[in-house]
Formats: sequence, structure tokens, C-alpha cells
Amino acid sequence: MKKLVLIVAIAIASFSVFGQNGYTDFETLADIQIKTKLAHSKAKDASSPIELSLFFQNTGTTEAIVCYELYIEDEESGEIRHSGHKTVKVRPGQKQMGKISNLCYELVGKNIDDYTNGKKRWYFKSLLVKDSATDEVIATSSKTEE
Repeated sequence: MKKLVLIVAIAIASFSVFGQNGYTDFETLADIQIKTKLAHSKAKDASSPIELSLFFQNTGTTEAIVCYELYIEDEESGEIRHSGHKTVKVRPGQKQMGKISNLCYELVGKNIDDYTNGKKRWYFKSLLVKDSATDEVIATSSKTEE
């Protein structure tokens, strides 16, 4: 039993250390560190769908709520995907990321370069952080598109 607990603890620790690989900084809002990652859903299969994974980490001392609305656009085909209005509670010290936290969105197409060269794009229409106790907006992103 002790060995099982040790194995589980090591697995969780390694996930938290290595689970952030590939994320790039997007912005920090009121102690909430926001990162993003573009990758194929199957790491070794370049023909698999592309996914955008979000990462939120609360480095502060109070619980916060991240509110966002995400859009994905393919200007060539005219296809638009919308996340809807999303809210994510993040406790002090907590990390919310990727599929495990339901913060993963399938993008249009199968070529990541289409997103780096501007043929396709994703963006936040809104991104803000609220105080969990008061529901007061404490920070709003300047990197959103209206």
C-alpha cells in the first residue's frame, strides 16, 4: 500500500512539473498567470487536429474567477468557432490547464503554421479576472479584440 501511495505521489508530481511543457506566456492579470499552447491532439501525428490549450495559475492569496470568450477563425473558408462565455475558478496556488480542466479547444485545420503566418487565428474577445468573494472585476486584458 505504501508503494502504491508513493507511485501515485511521484506520478502527480511529475505531471505538475512536466505538464506545463510547450505553454507560452500570454499575460498575467491580477495574480493569474495565463499561458497558451498550440499542439496536435496526438503528439506524434501531424495529421491529427490542432488544439489550443489554456493554462491558468493563481499565484495570489485569494480565490479568483477567470472569465473569457474565445473565437477561432479561418478567414479562407469563413468558418468561425466560439467558446461561449466561460468561467473558471482558480484557488490560491492552483493550476487549471488543458484537457484535464476542460480548457482545450479544437482549432480549424491541421497545420500549426497556418496560425503563425496569419491564415487562421484564435483570439480572446473578452478576458478578465474577478474576485471570487465579491464578483468584482479586478483586471481586464488589453490583449482582447472587440
